[in-house]
Amino acid sequence: MERVAVHVGPAPADLALEWSQNGLRLVTGMRAHRDLVPEDSELALDLCETLLETWVGAASRQAVFDWSYDAPVDVLVMVADVWIRVGALGDEDLARMGVTWAPNHTRPFSDLVTASIGAALTSAGATGLLDRLAEINP
Repeated sequence: MERVAVHVGPAPADLALEWSQNGLRLVTGMRAHRDLVPEDSELALDLCETLLETWVGAASRQAVFDWSYDAPVDVLVMVADVWIRVGALGDEDLARMGVTWAPNHTRPFSDLVTASIGAALTSAGATGLLDRLAEINP
């Protein structure tokens, strides 16, 4: 199984914490409104939830968030794909789920996550999602 290094950071831990907590709310909202996500997304939602819980824990224990992981490429592609689908949701969808995008002041962390995932996908030669990744909202 091919693996790729994923590195997110350094970033202010308070931004990472707030953004990751909001991400968990988005995942919970998607689970409650299955009509908004493809039927085959349960494993990807599980992986996103686990990743976000890990980031919440890490960001809660330090002033600077700096995280690395050696991820299987297929898992990274799966997580990136579901997060792209989350990012494509409209404001009406979010309202139905009872959630919002992360606050604007967390955007630097969101941009860092997007750039980090994009760099890892590029490194692995899995570039098919890059254009869609650049367009996401969260």
